[in-house]
Amino acid sequence: DKPMLTPFENNIRYIIERMATKRDSVSKWHHDKGPRIFKIFEINKEQALNCISNYCDENRFEVKCFNGDRFYIDLNLKEYNCQRWNLIRILCLRVISCMDNRDINLVLLVNKCNSKKTYGLIINPLNEPKAWKKTDHEPHTAPNYLGHNLVDQRD
Repeated sequence: DKPMLTPFENNIRYIIERMATKRDSVSKWHHDKGPRIFKIFEINKEQALNCISNYCDENRFEVKCFNGDRFYIDLNLKEYNCQRWNLIRILCLRVISCMDNRDINLVLLVNKCNSKKTYGLIINPLNEPKAWKKTDHEPHTAPNYLGHNLVDQRD
């Protein structure tokens, strides 16, 4: 009778419960960003000692690593050829090396998804379908299933 509504309701219930759990855990954070980020910072700071960053201008750097790798990093554009930083915005050791060179706060470039504000949002629960407002519009129905055979529509 309602094949799509039940999975939708289950998804909403799961998201509401997860957001409530996250909101409770976020209230214990001492900073605006999560504690996991600071643990990653500490690990990457130690590894950043293996890189030398040379400041060019306007937050652009050339980073040389002891293994011979060279990177061009633009902090204004928040990108360079390290896929980890581009995809998940957790600062890698090369970016940390650049930011330490210019005494830039590491928290400034962390993605918004790791902040308290992200988990502060609320998804309101839904009423059951009986409580929904009745309208004069015709209800939506699923399209007719024609099977795998093609129907000739030239008639």
